[in-house]
Amino acid sequence: MKTDAEIQKTFKVFLGKDDILEAVFLERQTDHQDELRQAQLMLGELLDYFKTNPNEKFNFLIDLSPMGKSSYVMGRNARSYYKENLMPEKIKKMAIITESAVIKTLITFVLMAIRQKNISFFTSKEEALAWIKK
Repeated sequence: MKTDAEIQKTFKVFLGKDDILEAVFLERQTDHQDELRQAQLMLGELLDYFKTNPNEKFNFLIDLSPMGKSSYVMGRNARSYYKENLMPEKIKKMAIITESAVIKTLITFVLMAIRQKNISFFTSKEEALAWIKK
């Protein structure tokens, strides 16, 4: 299992241009324990933004493009963690960048389970940002 410091290097969460909250996944975790820890650390950073702005909803951009057209399927524990902790009520629009049909399908099921609305998938950041800004 990787250390938290190593896992922290596999993603970035930041408030980008036009106050769009962005999460970029830089590296896929194939070990299920590392994958769960990545979910916990990433959502922890995301929740910090929510807590600092309790009355605000965010546009959210998730960039999975650095992981490529992977056919890797996320483990059950990480999926459950995202499903239980994402806080859809804090999100106005969610744009997801990925070229992987497998990842797109998996994310769709997780987001349906939490009843997330206003979601769209894109293959480029430019398209995703244009949609969010509409």
